[in-house]
Amino acid sequence: MPSASRASYASFTTGDDLLVEFRKWPATLHYRVTAVFLGADEFGAWVGSMKGRPVDRGAGRRPNVVSEDWVSFLPYGRGWAARWYARQAAAGRASRYSCYVDITTPARLDEHGVHLVDLDLDVVRTWDGAVEVLDEDEFQEHRRVLGYPEPIVKSALRSVADVREAMTAGTCPFDGEEAGRRVSSSAAYDEFRLRHSDAPLS
Repeated sequence: MPSASRASYASFTTGDDLLVEFRKWPATLHYRVTAVFLGADEFGAWVGSMKGRPVDRGAGRRPNVVSEDWVSFLPYGRGWAARWYARQAAAGRASRYSCYVDITTPARLDEHGVHLVDLDLDVVRTWDGAVEVLDEDEFQEHRRVLGYPEPIVKSALRSVADVREAMTAGTCPFDGEEAGRRVSSSAAYDEFRLRHSDAPLS
């Protein structure tokens, strides 16, 4: 299955449901959530979800729910997926991080939805603006135990470096501008812009 491209999303209309599924190497379900398609541009696709939507974590694992409204960017042919939270939550990722980037295999799209393999590493921005890399120990352990192929390892480490640099510099999409326009909760729009962008509110 080839990496997703702009043409891959041509059959979707803004507002359509779109399954987003993350797996652990090589194919174990990590979680899946039905998101809302928010559009695609020349760089990637945008999806969003609302607080309270169910999150399927697979057989034998307790289901979860989305802790806060979020919008996510899935770049074409790149090994990461970024998520911005509309506001700080009381629990979960959104309680600690305003932006959370999973390092993954490139997104692939089929008739069932979007599929990515999570490669453990994460690059995050905390609510006070610090940029951090998470789960480096887990990545090294899984690299050994699960036998990540060397091209996958090199791609993941390159993605970490690229995302950390862009997030620290606040370059697109980590300036929050496009994410603000795509945010799934219109009620959160102004607050979202204030938290995720240096640009003045329009």
